[in-house]
Amino acid sequence: MQATIDFCNIPGKYGPKWPRLQELYVRLFGREFDGAHDAMADISATKECFFELLRRNVISL
Repeated sequence: MQATIDFCNIPGKYGPKWPRLQELYVRLFGREFDGAHDAMADISATKECFFELLRRNVISL
């Protein structure tokens, strides 16, 4: 989603790039999550990122 591009503001070839899940997680929590690329770990990290983005008012429902 566009909000995470703006939030992470990671330089890319043609402007800010889409953050990988690990990049977004580090930006939100200051650390990497364990088990990256394991389906359950990725789902859990996605859930944590979603609710943290809501809490910080980066996204809204």
